[in-house]
Amino acid sequence: SPARVAAEVAGLWHRYRFDELSFQDEAFFTDRRRVVDIAGEFLSLGLGFAWKATLRPDQGANMPGDIWALCARSGLRHVVVGVESGAQEILDRITKGVRLEQVLDTAAKCAHHGIGATFSFIVGFPGESDASVHATLDLVKRLRALSPGFETQIFYYKPYPGSSMAG
Repeated sequence: SPARVAAEVAGLWHRYRFDELSFQDEAFFTDRRRVVDIAGEFLSLGLGFAWKATLRPDQGANMPGDIWALCARSGLRHVVVGVESGAQEILDRITKGVRLEQVLDTAAKCAHHGIGATFSFIVGFPGESDASVHATLDLVKRLRALSPGFETQIFYYKPYPGSSMAG
């Protein structure tokens, strides 16, 4: 529960006095009510640490501005966004379930609320065209131009053995 999360975080903060907390939870922003409650708990505790979490582009695009603002007030300073590709056809092929417009909307919301972001990409998917790689590089440039608090990471595709795209 959000109260339990806040209580455990408060106990750890009082013990270790950390400056930043990173949630390694791919589904952190899935339940908006939980996000609101956790951010509210952090505000009520007034502990003064920054926090970051992972965020899907569709979640960021669909999250209302008041929740973005609440998260920022509660200490959210950075999100990690797995974009994967700047080419919609690649996103569709890997069944990412997001649109490029959602990536740009999420980035704009981060910039508006002063929240930094790391956007991660993958190139070299099986059969990926040069045009697709260039589309990814173009999106990387667009994102980096939106905010000095934005970082990008580009990884080379390497499938898990036995996965559907292992070749």
